[in-house]
Amino acid sequence: MNNHRLLLLFFAVFFATLLSAQDYYTAFVGSFVNARPQEFNAARDLGFIYTQTNADQLEDVFLGQYPTQAKAEGIVQSLKNLGFSNAQVVSGYYGEPGEVAVIQIATHYTTKSINWENLSQAGSLNVLLADGNIKVLTGTFPSLETAKAELPRVRSLGFSDAFVKMVKRGQVLPVTSIATGIKEALIPLELTESPPPVTPNPTGTVSPEETNTGIQTETVDTRSPYVPRPTNNETVPAPPTNLPAVQTVSAPTTPEIPAIRANVKRTSVTDLQRVLQAEGYYNRT
Repeated sequence: MNNHRLLLLFFAVFFATLLSAQDYYTAFVGSFVNARPQEFNAARDLGFIYTQTNADQLEDVFLGQYPTQAKAEGIVQSLKNLGFSNAQVVSGYYGEPGEVAVIQIATHYTTKSINWENLSQAGSLNVLLADGNIKVLTGTFPSLETAKAELPRVRSLGFSDAFVKMVKRGQVLPVTSIATGIKEALIPLELTESPPPVTPNPTGTVSPEETNTGIQTETVDTRSPYVPRPTNNETVPAPPTNLPAVQTVSAPTTPEIPAIRANVKRTSVTDLQRVLQAEGYYNRT
């Protein structure tokens, strides 16, 4: 009997723990590699959209936070009608403990009436979801006193009903481009200054641009080289006397002409003609 009571007590504590850990129900839209704002334009009218990065570094997209499962199921059905076939109801809890100071600047009951650009004048925006209501906040602040010191500036921007409050840290959701549908501002490009336009010369001649390059040009001396002359007091050195003697070269001798005997009859030409005639190369006429 005692063991039975202990078992019932254990289950009671277990279910009580589960109920206390479950703070709300939400509509899970799907997991995306890179969720883009334009993909959720139709779903944005159903409620506030926010994202969380999961263990696989994917963006889990959720819509709204509701106190009952029935309300969340109605949103899930609307998401499926829009083509989000993976939509389903999941339960959540505010895991991060502690409270933080914020400034509430507006409360909306639907996302259609929210002018995010106007609200962003107050600073970085967050929201607090409560049963379909969207409470727009600015901050978080390190202390209540810091938030109170910032309140006059926020009210001067036209948010006269703004006030300071403490909220659970885990309930604060950041406002991103997924929620607003507004593309983030592009990083401005730093363009170099273009050179000034060149004014045309009416005379038709182009004047060279005077630039200072920092290079020192040398002047070329075109005069004849200067050869120093000795003065009257200087002594001209004598030429050296120990130079080697110049050898005398004899002129070449004329070769002797051989003696030719004129009384000897030579028949070499006749013999050559006879051979050429026999071979057919020479025809005597």
